[in-house]
Order: sequence, then C-alpha cells, then structure tokens
Amino acid sequence: MDGKWTQGPWRNDSGVIRAEAAWYTKVCDMPTWGPYDDPDVSATVEAEVNANAALIASAPRLLEACKEAVDVLDDIDTDLAWLAVIICRNAIEAATGGQDGR
Repeated sequence: MDGKWTQGPWRNDSGVIRAEAAWYTKVCDMPTWGPYDDPDVSATVEAEVNANAALIASAPRLLEACKEAVDVLDDIDTDLAWLAVIICRNAIEAATGGQDGR
C-alpha cells in the first residue's frame, strides 16, 4: 500500500463516508443503484448500504483499537494474550498493507 489513508475519524452521512478532520472530505460513496420499484427492496438496499457505510466509517477507530490492544497485550505472558496480539497484528497488516511496522 503506497498511499496514506485519509485521517479519521470518519462518519457515515447517508451512505457517503466523510472524514471529519479533513473538512468533511468524501472518503467513499456507497451507491444504491436505485431507485427500485419495490419499496421492500429499496428499504433492504438502503439498510445494507448504511450498514456497510457504518462499518467503513469505523475503520480508523478499529485500526487504532487494534494498535492499542497490541501495545497493552504484548507484555502479558499468557497464551490468550499472545493469540489476541496475533489476531490484532493480522488485522493491522490487512488494514495497512503491512506498512505499519508492528
């Protein structure tokens, strides 16, 4: 991953992810590909788009939480702490493309 992601926090603005720290810069847009004739389909698509947008918007906080967990758990000498560190490091690597150095 060569680029740097937009600094968080991010927020979901009706399916548009915006970065609060960067003058509400659009991070991504979650299109609904509608309108749909069936109101049930339309509501389902809108709910899915908002759920996906909420997950994407939480990405910066989730990344920081994983980093903090590694910092705290790395010095605890138990199998469970070791497993949690491995899981968090894998998530950090996936999010950063291995550029974080943890």
